[in-house]
Amino acid sequence: MQFKLMLNGRKYRINDDGEGDAVLMVFHSGQDFVELELLKRYQNNRFRILVIDISQAWPIPASQMTVSQLESLADDVHLFADINWLDKLTLLSSGSGHVLYPMLKQRLKQRLQLANLVNEVESFST
Repeated sequence: MQFKLMLNGRKYRINDDGEGDAVLMVFHSGQDFVELELLKRYQNNRFRILVIDISQAWPIPASQMTVSQLESLADDVHLFADINWLDKLTLLSSGSGHVLYPMLKQRLKQRLQLANLVNEVESFST
């Protein structure tokens, strides 16, 4: 299911697919194409795949954001997790995830894990 969602006054495109443990990818449509191709492999497994496209709310990718912008983005992702009652969430290190992880870990604490997309996909496909 695809939809748009306002978080703290910023518009995000969300893709929510599947059932099971929640796997989140923070994605910027101008930069993270290869990661999305790998993510499609996850959909054949038993996961709820949540993709947050930040490109409408943030014109630059997370790797180019200031600390203040990253803090605001992390607040938005935290709000998204709370709205969706996500008690356990795996953040993919691909895309913008590796930049956001430290800030999200401060907010979500034990609710958040980090996964390397390539390693995770390979382990599920064997």
